[in-house]
Amino acid sequence: MTTAKRFSLNEKMVEEVDISAKIIPTPYLSTVEDDAPAFDMTGISLNNGQIMGVLQVGAHEILSKLGLSGNSDPYQVSFDLGQLPIDIAGTGSYLMKIKAEGTTITATDAQGLFHGLMSFIGLLDVSNVEAMTLKEMTIYDKARFDYRGNQVDVARNFRSKEAIMNTIDAMALWKVSIWKQPAASSTNNHASF
Repeated sequence: MTTAKRFSLNEKMVEEVDISAKIIPTPYLSTVEDDAPAFDMTGISLNNGQIMGVLQVGAHEILSKLGLSGNSDPYQVSFDLGQLPIDIAGTGSYLMKIKAEGTTITATDAQGLFHGLMSFIGLLDVSNVEAMTLKEMTIYDKARFDYRGNQVDVARNFRSKEAIMNTIDAMALWKVSIWKQPAASSTNNHASF
């Protein structure tokens, strides 16, 4: 096997990727009907984003870095705090309904709303923000583990400030970097991501 041969084999792969493979980590359940209509969008506008609290600032920064904000006639992503089906209910869980008219993300907490937005961004082809196409779908997601982490060893592998900031952005997109307040009875004096 040579690099040239591997490259040619990879070129032959199917271009249509399963929707659940685009979202990291894979959602609990995603439903896309066979005849689901596709629609185009050029940018994103957050509706009712203030209910995410301090996470709204990070959401706007990520949208700006990806070139998804500030466009004319943006696609509406709305947030709603509400009840979720019992099988996905929990901290950081969300229900996302993507329609041509707009997307609605419902969660029981701000962390779930932020996770839903990061999953929505994961579905987009940000290499061409002028003409992004999505299909209508519904996604139910919950964390499979209570804790998700990432380690950066800067003692032996020196990194620039820019590299660390990019790592933090990637952690947010992968739903890792949500600040978690330690339990009151905990003996640790630190909070974890």
